Amino acid sequence: MNITDGAAHWMGTVLVDGDVRVAPEGSLVVHAPSHVLFAATDRLRQGLDPDQIELHLQGDFSINTSSGYFSSQSYS
Repeated sequence: MNITDGAAHWMGTVLVDGDVRVAPEGSLVVHAPSHVLFAATDRLRQGLDPDQIELHLQGDFSINTSSGYFSSQSYS
């Protein structure tokens, strides 16, 4: 997934199975309560490491939550 401009909003359960790149002009906002789950391997087999999922943040990244809690885990 490439976020080249504008904003992407993640909410609920988000399953990430390939690289995510947020360009300098883009932004990624995760809204609570959300669960962002990363696969064990990169389905698209791209990026610096074709076996692992990469999150490249060049733009803005924020977590919109009142609890201040963030965690991540992989799913299979």
